[in-house]
Amino acid sequence: LGWKSSYVNADISTEFFDQVQTEWIKDNNLSNEFRYSELTNAAYANMDFMLSEKLSAQLGLRAEQNRGEGEQIDRDTAFVRENIQLFPTAFLAYNPSETHSFGLSYGRRIERPEYESINPYRQYQDEFSFQEGNVNLLPQLTDNVEFNFLGWDGLLSASAYYNNVQGVIMETISQNLETKALITRPENVAQSEVYGASINLDLRPAKFLMTSLYVNGYNSKTSGIINDDNFSLEQPTISGSMINRIRLGGDWSVATLLRYYSKTINGTYLRDPYGEFFFFVQKKLMDNRASLRLSFYDVFNWKENVGVSDFQNIYVSQNEQWQTRFVRLSFSYRFRNGKVSRIKRLESSNTEENSRIKSESLED
Repeated sequence: LGWKSSYVNADISTEFFDQVQTEWIKDNNLSNEFRYSELTNAAYANMDFMLSEKLSAQLGLRAEQNRGEGEQIDRDTAFVRENIQLFPTAFLAYNPSETHSFGLSYGRRIERPEYESINPYRQYQDEFSFQEGNVNLLPQLTDNVEFNFLGWDGLLSASAYYNNVQGVIMETISQNLETKALITRPENVAQSEVYGASINLDLRPAKFLMTSLYVNGYNSKTSGIINDDNFSLEQPTISGSMINRIRLGGDWSVATLLRYYSKTINGTYLRDPYGEFFFFVQKKLMDNRASLRLSFYDVFNWKENVGVSDFQNIYVSQNEQWQTRFVRLSFSYRFRNGKVSRIKRLESSNTEENSRIKSESLED
């Protein structure tokens, strides 16, 4: 049994001024102050029980109450939204031996929009394009069913899954036919279905080398209504990764990470294939209590966002290249065992709230 409450208070302010002779006068048409507060109370219960010597089950239920209040000061607009929802979970596990297990699970989860996405303020990219938030944006709800297998002391794992998402939050694009300006705003416009299978294999081809291979293949279909017109996208995707950990003599080690994604759906866009390659060299010091690491991120500059959105009378082509290729030298020292893990446990309870703050991280 448990209880969790969280309270969030966000104040986003942007001010524009016009210079009239020697005075600065605030431009209320462009300025914006948006205040948003949210209180969430959640009570949950989980129960584990054995059905037989090799068969176990778990049932869970979370009841959640959420109340959000928003106000756009310069526009004198306000809204209040409150709801109560239930989130059940169920898990069935079969363990025929000590090294093999099978599992079947069902769960329902909620994903709330970023705070900035609720802010109705318009941000202009240029004279003919701008983006704005949506005060009517609702959370998206996901029902997930998964069958998984774990074998050979955890060296092999595989799963087959099905996800159904209601009220998918998407960045939609519309056009003002008079000014020809493009308007980008988030909407709950669609339903998404994803089904697929994945496999993860850990190998040790040599004493000094550990290799992890991961492959995920799935089909994604998104359908809904955008700008009063039917919208549908469907795309099969294959993604994978390979991690190599190499132990050298003298407390030296090297690791490499290679990721690949084939064409994927990203909102109304079909994103072109892309990849990533990282590696680092590390030296342990001071009886393994310290380490010196040299890391190389996105070595070949493969992590780019290239895609096309084409529906109704709007065609948009995007090509974004982020600053993800860099080198970092870091030194870390562990003062006492257990201290860091305790801090991480305290921080993990706020993971959901922190993830809704829109930020850019080179480590993602």
